[in-house]
Amino acid sequence: MLNQETNLNIILIDNEKKIEPSKFQYSPERIPDLRVVSMTPSSTDYFKSFGLWQKLDHKLIKKITGMQIYESSGSSHVHLDCKQNSLDEYLNHNIEIGHMTERLQTMINFPNNENVKLLNTTLTMDKFTIDQNENYAYLNITDNDNDILKIRTKLIIASDGGNSQIRNKLKLGTFGYSYHETGLVSTFRGNVVGSTSYQRFLHNGIFALLPMYDDYYSIVCSMPKNINENLVKLDSESFVNFVNKVLHNPSENDFSHLDRLDSSNNFSQPPVLLKELCQRRTFPLQCQYVSNCVSNNVVLIGDAAHVVHPMAGQGLNLGIGDAKVLGDTIIE
Repeated sequence: MLNQETNLNIILIDNEKKIEPSKFQYSPERIPDLRVVSMTPSSTDYFKSFGLWQKLDHKLIKKITGMQIYESSGSSHVHLDCKQNSLDEYLNHNIEIGHMTERLQTMINFPNNENVKLLNTTLTMDKFTIDQNENYAYLNITDNDNDILKIRTKLIIASDGGNSQIRNKLKLGTFGYSYHETGLVSTFRGNVVGSTSYQRFLHNGIFALLPMYDDYYSIVCSMPKNINENLVKLDSESFVNFVNKVLHNPSENDFSHLDRLDSSNNFSQPPVLLKELCQRRTFPLQCQYVSNCVSNNVVLIGDAAHVVHPMAGQGLNLGIGDAKVLGDTIIE
């Protein structure tokens, strides 16, 4: 049993293994990871404020200057284009989540950072307890070697995901619902290098195409679970054909889509995807909010506090916003 006083400012509890920097170094043959996020200007500015953005390999980051939102059952569409302005404006940056994680790990500099200690373990309900009084929270953790680490702290920040073990341990209630859908993700090579994101609304789901660096593209397909299960079973060639049909097929029961050929209508033809480069993955979709994200000496941020649909890619940006507001509050 470990019962030790510590002067460390931060103990980071995580089971994330250290990522090798070589995994996120640009080369023409490198294929992007599946987990991609659209970083808003606000998130980008926050990363710049503490030096993370400057340490990223910008050859692996795609600046998005346009977005087109259209539908499959009619000819309506919205096209946003920053290139029409003389300023160097952008809508967002598309970046792999692992790239940000690897650079953050380097900045924290485990295990040589005296201000931050990494406890590499997985929190499960039977592995820890939390007690609180007016001034402190007491966290007792059984680590992977069955030693017990006793931590006294003024603040526990729970950012442990939608199924937050800390939230569950404190019995903090949530409300929300399942979409009865899954998100399907995959990575492709396209016929052109793009800087416009596409989002098409289908009668049974939403399909998003995100340009990555070079001629790579990432997709997110939000569909009923049974449909995505069938899509996962398709061979690669059939799936590429399906994705291209979703992107390019004319609107159903509506011939007014021919108006899109008028250049003044500003409709942008999506790229043609040529080859799938990885194994497809799916994940469940739900809407969930915690009733109260603060409980005495514990605060919940990110998916532990709120889980949203991946449409428009706002989930991680909301979590980054939580971190910024929490950091500003602590400083105050």
